[in-house]
Amino acid sequence: MSDKVIAILGLGLIGGSLALALQRYGPADLKIIGWDIDSHAVRRAIERQAIHQGVTDWNELRDVDFVFLCTPMLQIIPLAKQIVSFLKPGTIISDVGSVKSLLTVEMAAIVPEGIYYIGGHPMTGREQSGIEAAEENLFVNKWYILTPAKKLPAAPFALLQEVVCWTGAKMAVMKPDRHDVYAAVISHLPHVAAASLVNTLGLYGDVDEMLELSGGGFRDTTRIASSNAVMWTDICLTNKAEILQSIKSYQQVLNKLAAAVEQENRQEISLFFTAAKTRRDQLLENVDRKTGLTSDSTPISVNDLSH
Repeated sequence: MSDKVIAILGLGLIGGSLALALQRYGPADLKIIGWDIDSHAVRRAIERQAIHQGVTDWNELRDVDFVFLCTPMLQIIPLAKQIVSFLKPGTIISDVGSVKSLLTVEMAAIVPEGIYYIGGHPMTGREQSGIEAAEENLFVNKWYILTPAKKLPAAPFALLQEVVCWTGAKMAVMKPDRHDVYAAVISHLPHVAAASLVNTLGLYGDVDEMLELSGGGFRDTTRIASSNAVMWTDICLTNKAEILQSIKSYQQVLNKLAAAVEQENRQEISLFFTAAKTRRDQLLENVDRKTGLTSDSTPISVNDLSH
C-alpha cells in the first residue's frame, strides 16, 4: 500500500495518538490530514508532526482513502452525515467509538454503496485527554477490535487491517453486540466504579483532609476517574442496556459483601477477597495468551467471520 491519504477527524487523545503512530510506523509516502472542531488542536497536531495539514473544507476529503472518525460517540454519526457525500468510491470509513452496535446500525443507513464502513475500537487510553496527551506508542500491544458488517467485501477489510497493523496493536474481530457486552464489563464499568469512589467522598464533610491522607491504593484505583467527562457521558447513553446490566451485577456483588460484613461472616468475607485475588492473579499470568479473539499474528479473513 503506497501513496495513501488518511484523514483523521477528531484530534484528541485517540485521534492524535493514531496520527502519531501512523506517522511513526506507517510507510514514508503516507499522507495524513486532520480536522478538529478546536482549531488549536489542529495547530498543535501540525506542530507535533502528527498530521501534514489541517482540513478546512470537506472538499479536501475527495482524494482520501481512509477516514477515521475519532470524536466523542454522539458526534460520530452527525460528522459522518456531513462528509459522506464528499468521499470517492472505495473510501474506507472507520471510527474509534467505544460502543459498536449503535454505530453499525446507524452508519449502514448513512454510508452510500461503494464506500465501506468498518467499526473499530482500540482498547487503550489514558486519564488525560486532548492532543497534548497523545503519544505514538499508545496502541502498541493493545487490542484493537474490528467489528465489520456482515456483507463487507474482503478487500477493504484487509486494507484496514494493514493500516491498524502499523500502530503496533493486536487485532481482534467481534460481533458489535458481543463487543458492547465485553466493553461494558471490562472498560465502562471500571470507569463508573472509579468515578463512584471519588464521588463517594462528597458524602463526607472533610474531603480535602481525606485526600491528603489518601495513599497509593486510592489514587491507583481512581486514576481513570480523571478521564474526559463528555466522552463517558456519551458512552453511558449509547451503551445504556449493557452498562445498566453491568452496574446491577456489580451491585449484587457489593450487596453480598455488605451482608457478609453486617453478619460478621468471616468465611464469606475471606472468600470474597480470595476469589478476587485468584482471578486477578490468573489474569496477569494469562495477559499475553490469546483469549478466543483473533490476533494480528494470523490474518483475519472477513469471509470466515461468524455473524
